Amino acid sequence: QAVGGKEFIFDIQSHHVMPDGEWKAKDPGMATLLRAMEGGRRKQKDPLTGFSRYFYTKEMFLDSDTSVAVLSALPATAGKNPLPDTDAAETRGILDRMGKSKRLLIHGLVTPNVEPFEGQLDAMERLAKEVKIAAWKVYTPWGPDRKGFWLDDEKIGIPMIERALKLGVKVICCHKGIPLPFLPARAHELATDIGKV
Repeated sequence: QAVGGKEFIFDIQSHHVMPDGEWKAKDPGMATLLRAMEGGRRKQKDPLTGFSRYFYTKEMFLDSDTSVAVLSALPATAGKNPLPDTDAAETRGILDRMGKSKRLLIHGLVTPNVEPFEGQLDAMERLAKEVKIAAWKVYTPWGPDRKGFWLDDEKIGIPMIERALKLGVKVICCHKGIPLPFLPARAHELATDIGKV
């Protein structure tokens, strides 16, 4: 059935990147993957421009019927993130100024399998208080050493979940089921830990 134009459309998973960021030099593999995904749909000098804030805003909110979207983080370590949380918050601010209602929510990236672990928990507090995220985003199959984690891991997953609950941001979104295209298939993308937690 075709939509009639008055439906509430909520896009729960969307991304954009900062094409001119230093992350490209620090993580050329991610830049190569994103360029390949763009596929030359736009005749830009650098295909990453197709994932920019400009095109994201235009296509997601001006040229579509999207009511509300979630801007989700990509798996990365600090300094290599194609969309730092401060830039995500700026995108949200731009959209807030463009409309009469809040139209963009932000997933805050949590990487509990990156050392130092306590530093990751402290970063969660900053995301909750300063960036005012709507939910957490974790990539359990991903890790800087190509090693993922389980949500029910007593040393990593459980303390991260407990910190999320303590901070009052109780929604945790995790990448499960679909292998990440830049990592070999491994067990951590299975959903066997979801029911347990």
